Amino acid sequence: MKDMIIYSGDTLKAHILQALSGINTERDISEALHKYITSPNDRRVCCLYGLLFTGKTTMMLQQIRKIADFGKCLFIKCGYGCTMMQLREAIDSCPEAQYIFVDEVTKAQDFISASSVLANKYAAEGIKVVLTGDDSFTIFLAKGGELYDRTRLIHTTYIPFKEYSKLTGKGLTEYIKYGGALSNVFRSADTTNEYINSAVILNIINSLKKWNDRKYTALRKIADIDLPSFISKIIEIIGSDMTDNDPDCVRAVIEYLNDIDFLYKLPTLGGRQEYLFTQPGMMYRRAREADFSEEQAVCSGILEDIILYQTAKDTEDSDDIFVSRYGGGAGKDTAIYISNFAKKTSCLIEAALSEHHVTHLTDEAFCSGFERKSGTEISAKVVIYNGETKFTEQKMIYIAAEEYLLHSKELIKALTENVISDKESFSKAIASI
Repeated sequence: MKDMIIYSGDTLKAHILQALSGINTERDISEALHKYITSPNDRRVCCLYGLLFTGKTTMMLQQIRKIADFGKCLFIKCGYGCTMMQLREAIDSCPEAQYIFVDEVTKAQDFISASSVLANKYAAEGIKVVLTGDDSFTIFLAKGGELYDRTRLIHTTYIPFKEYSKLTGKGLTEYIKYGGALSNVFRSADTTNEYINSAVILNIINSLKKWNDRKYTALRKIADIDLPSFISKIIEIIGSDMTDNDPDCVRAVIEYLNDIDFLYKLPTLGGRQEYLFTQPGMMYRRAREADFSEEQAVCSGILEDIILYQTAKDTEDSDDIFVSRYGGGAGKDTAIYISNFAKKTSCLIEAALSEHHVTHLTDEAFCSGFERKSGTEISAKVVIYNGETKFTEQKMIYIAAEEYLLHSKELIKALTENVISDKESFSKAIASI
């Protein structure tokens, strides 16, 4: 069929064997996809939702390999110019298919306005339907309309260090410099800029072109001038003063960047907004492009963001635990805190590349100022660094950065549920890690 590649039966089996040759390790989130495939019918479609090079297509193919009954599986790769009617015709031509996987579905011209048929017709009949596409914002817009309450989203963009290490066999230094994608797209300034353009900027623009809601009228007016440049500028000034720009349009772009998981909105107290970039390799390469002279300071700042993001993600469903940054702004002038509001205690964390770069946790004025502002008592002072895990005579806890990122949930629990004041309490708190 024009503008589509269709695999089923023996052709699908051959495609799987070739595409997955040597690929045996799965993303952790593959479990969520397998649960959708094997659960009773809920009349919903499943969307693998994420930026480029985060394993979406590979996850689909691995799931088909698990199902193993290629006669009941249909894999369709859409091309530019196809329509939802053509997609329906392709699906209907294989009536024996019980599992439908559609790659690049966002290339269908009318996906946003006609996507509900995939849920209302096929998923409602008990067929499992899995979708993905590079223009992930298109899926987000469809979920707010045609696919409202009829889809499950599996977010693929965030690749934590623990998973990155498992999939690539690489360590923390490589994660700081290249992490965030399962391809070496952050190897240079040119490849990084190409990635941001295709995975982020064009993702948003291509999606908005298919959308007609009046909410986006103001931003589309800017598109007549130069929307790609506008979005690129917003990305460059995230975290700095943006008052020189149209506030409505700035907020709209930042919301889009957050919606596609390029940014993570950090929980903060007092109404202040702070966003973290979700891909450390992108942050590192852009810093290199800015021609910084002190690489160690930049890597330390990125390490802080990695730890902050991981900690915030691990605790975002907790009612009592609150994670944020104290000190105002990113970089060397800040520390991470994990507050247990039920106990009115906080764990104060400083990220450093070595123990010789610790400044805030040894500064009594900084620590007492934090306690006054947060209304909590510091129950543990923690340095996460490139070194061995230990407890010092200064009642400071030093945790190896890789160890923290590999066991973050367990360590957060230990640090927030215990008052750690000596080596014995430290050993007891982390005994189960």
